[in-house]
Amino acid sequence: MNSALFWTLASRVSIQAFSFLRVVILARILTPYDFGISASTFIAYQLLDMLTFTGFTTALTAHKGNFKEGYPTLWWSTFIRGLILATILFLFSDSIGDFFLAPHHLPGPPEKPQSQAEGGEAWRLRNPTPTAT
Repeated sequence: MNSALFWTLASRVSIQAFSFLRVVILARILTPYDFGISASTFIAYQLLDMLTFTGFTTALTAHKGNFKEGYPTLWWSTFIRGLILATILFLFSDSIGDFFLAPHHLPGPPEKPQSQAEGGEAWRLRNPTPTAT
């Protein structure tokens, strides 16, 4: 099998496997509210990532021969691109939250319902109070 094809395939398979594993772990750890916020953030990041794809890594795996002189350029371009994406996400976080209809002015999950008719029992089961020992 061609070496570039093997490494590209191995990279794609491992990225998909780790993405699936990350979703499973986050779904078990986070509350539905927090999981929704993290999913919205991930969607926005993936959109920016897709729009700013440079192709340096693809060119590196397809290049035959010694490419050691290109490693610093690849690293710095990926690092600077990551900084730019993080800055864009930070600066436009309110707009992204409005797009996903997330109330950015609330610091946490919705308030605790007062009565069982409002879902109080289900809320209590999902968010148990710590017991003093």
